[in-house]
Amino acid sequence: MKDSKTINSIRTITTPRFVLSKIKNAKVIQNKLKLEGVLDNEHNVVILNNSLRPFTPNYMSRQFKRFLSTNNIPHIRFHDLSYTSATLILKSGVNIKVASQRLGHKTINTTLDIYSHVLKDMDQEASDIIDDLIYKKS
Repeated sequence: MKDSKTINSIRTITTPRFVLSKIKNAKVIQNKLKLEGVLDNEHNVVILNNSLRPFTPNYMSRQFKRFLSTNNIPHIRFHDLSYTSATLILKSGVNIKVASQRLGHKTINTTLDIYSHVLKDMDQEASDIIDDLIYKKS
């Protein structure tokens, strides 16, 4: 496993409820398999492959490439999904400080620099909202 880029890369973030539910269900199944003697999961890994072994480090990237190819989607790196996630978080109105911490940025300035294009779009949206509020059609 690679080391984190910065100390801020090591962080705790809240997991969405639907993801947490899936993880808990997987853990219940694993505990049952352990009791039955079918599973020996010495490192207590939560997500396992069909052979009940941990995924290889590059598994997700390979699967993602296959998904893109199967669906005729232009190539992007698996890591690029983090930019999509960040853009969606910011466009949904999440506080910039919260977004910055979730992304593992040392300061909000890093987030602002990287995602300034999103903020420009948000500025236009804010202008449109003000326009609608002031010049409501009765």
